Amino acid sequence: MSLTSELKNLDSELNMLFSSYLDEDKVLSFLQKTNEKITSDCDLIIPVENTNYSLVGTAMPWLYCKYFLNSWGYENSLSEHGFDTYIRMFDGYLPRQVITEFEKDVIEDSKVTRERLCFWSFILAGMEQLARTNTWTVILDFLGASFTNWRHNEEFKASVMDIYNLSDFFIQNKPDQYDSNISFSRNQTFVNSRRIYGADAQIAVFSEKEEVMLVSNRTTKARYPFTYDFLKQQIGYCILNEKKLNITHLEWVFVRQRKRLVYKLDELIDLIGDRRLKQLVCTREN
Repeated sequence: MSLTSELKNLDSELNMLFSSYLDEDKVLSFLQKTNEKITSDCDLIIPVENTNYSLVGTAMPWLYCKYFLNSWGYENSLSEHGFDTYIRMFDGYLPRQVITEFEKDVIEDSKVTRERLCFWSFILAGMEQLARTNTWTVILDFLGASFTNWRHNEEFKASVMDIYNLSDFFIQNKPDQYDSNISFSRNQTFVNSRRIYGADAQIAVFSEKEEVMLVSNRTTKARYPFTYDFLKQQIGYCILNEKKLNITHLEWVFVRQRKRLVYKLDELIDLIGDRRLKQLVCTREN
């Protein structure tokens, strides 16, 4: 069960906390104002026909890591979910050509093209979903059979093109606050993640001061993309964290809308909740 599934259960412990600690009127006002700001000058990146929405969505955190954090995850990642981890995990199952071309494109050749980076992010997305769901035959057949002749597979081709179009956001909006001293974790878990069977955040970025920002990448094409569920999910991770990590910021990246929203955790709680929630999730209070 993921945190998303947990939040669908209206009687869950987390939803009980949210009903007590979040102010419904404040939350709705916040979401309305934020969505209006997002859509006021939105230049939507339209999905490519026949794209695999699930795998494209899973590919976005990999692009975030590559373009914003300058790594696929085998150099400065704190997690075990880096690119090379999946390659090792599926060695012997994927065609040897996959391994060879990965090593050539991503590890050895710094001049790899943008199209190939998008291609590899799609391969990674398939590996990640495979590792999570164990749907071996479906995804391995898809990756293996399509790899050598992927331009003739409509779903594969459309998905890579969609990722290519979305990658424009990351190229044009690279943040300036990251430096060589940051590190990051993919699929970051928390002290109470096991209570709901391994809930994990997409990316946790660790500053030199050990301050943590949780990042959520979204590829929704909705006119009003920032939903109550997206908000609760990120705050839910903070609750599961029990202040073990010093989470200070939350980020939402709405890639199709070309918008990136970053909030200080304590200031966000002031906008939508009460002091009890702030005490529950904020390591320090101003």
